[in-house]
Amino acid sequence: MSKSGFVIKNLDPTISEVDIITELRNFKHIDSISLMQNGKGFNSCIVLCSSFNEIIEAVSRYNGSRMRGVMISVQPIKSKEQMEGESEKSAFISGLKDDLDFALFSQRMKTVYCISSMFPLFRCDGTFTGKVYVVFDTIQERDAAVSYLNGTTYDGAPIQAEKFTKEYTTSQQRNCFVKFIPLAWTQARLTEYCSRFGDVESCIIRDAEEGAEFTTGFVCFVTNQASTLVCSLTREDAQNPEKLAFAPYLSATERKKLKQRERAKAEQEQEQACEEGRVLLLRGLGEKNTAEWVRQQLEAFGEIVDVHLFSGRVGGKHSCYVTFAEEPSASNALRFLRGQRFQKQGIYSLLAESKDRLAKKKTKEAAKKTKAIQMNAEPKELELDLTHMNDQLYGFGAQPSSSIFDVFMGNF
Repeated sequence: MSKSGFVIKNLDPTISEVDIITELRNFKHIDSISLMQNGKGFNSCIVLCSSFNEIIEAVSRYNGSRMRGVMISVQPIKSKEQMEGESEKSAFISGLKDDLDFALFSQRMKTVYCISSMFPLFRCDGTFTGKVYVVFDTIQERDAAVSYLNGTTYDGAPIQAEKFTKEYTTSQQRNCFVKFIPLAWTQARLTEYCSRFGDVESCIIRDAEEGAEFTTGFVCFVTNQASTLVCSLTREDAQNPEKLAFAPYLSATERKKLKQRERAKAEQEQEQACEEGRVLLLRGLGEKNTAEWVRQQLEAFGEIVDVHLFSGRVGGKHSCYVTFAEEPSASNALRFLRGQRFQKQGIYSLLAESKDRLAKKKTKEAAKKTKAIQMNAEPKELELDLTHMNDQLYGFGAQPSSSIFDVFMGNF
């Protein structure tokens, strides 16, 4: 069951949880407030609230308002199903001025169209994009609004209205995540460098982690073509002399899905390697037996695709999977690892098995155990039956006959 509450987005980095608590002091049914910080970027805040009326009031009062001079958006917490259901009834209205009076614009829109919700969108540096996301009550209402609003003017500026689709999202992808930014670079230097690929709308550089050689940041281009170009470049490309790494910016949900796909692909490849006999499992590795140490010991036998070290269950020892590119390399390495030098160190090696094969083995072993238990139980059941029969023949507590033949033949 999803929790009820609302999300405040685009908060100035100087705003703390105490500031938000103070601002919302008149709301009596707030359960918790969690501020999510984003380096030098603008923050978000999740507010859990048990009162539906207070959630509606917070959205109505603060959505599109300004806190410390920065426009914010306030949206009710929604489930994935709710958001997917709303997407087919939603549209983007763009071209609005930076100093938009959101409350007035929202009021005018709602007097003409049946609207469920609407909120402003922001760049990574916290500035208003001039774009508003609108969810209509019906698809028909959305289509009528888009048809009428597209090409009209608001507050003297021409505006555009477009339906939300997956194709629209792809075509509008202009934000990039940037890695390997030199620590000495400023926002102005990053903007200057990125301008060689296209017009830059905004840039931001994150605070570097302690001891790091580089930092990361974001860049928003004016066009999708520029962001597509820069994301196609490698660090070795001549057009990228400072060797920065660019990637399309993904939302938290998109990153989660991407990680799940990558994990599933890696597991599938590992299973295939196990089936082909290219994976070794090393057990009993000590603290000095690092992944690099394992690689150095075995690289002479052939190309090593991956070395994955993980904690063991016994005595603080570690285990390790070593994946080779070819099966003969794994076989030769296994013979080498089974030598006395490694056994004296307590290191034991074997071919790793796929999950499917291990599951079949476990099923067979379980079946064998069950059969053994049943076979051991049969004589006891027979003995109990004979004792019961003996009691019926002689009376309770009588000594059983020496043989079942005596019982049935009357030799007693």
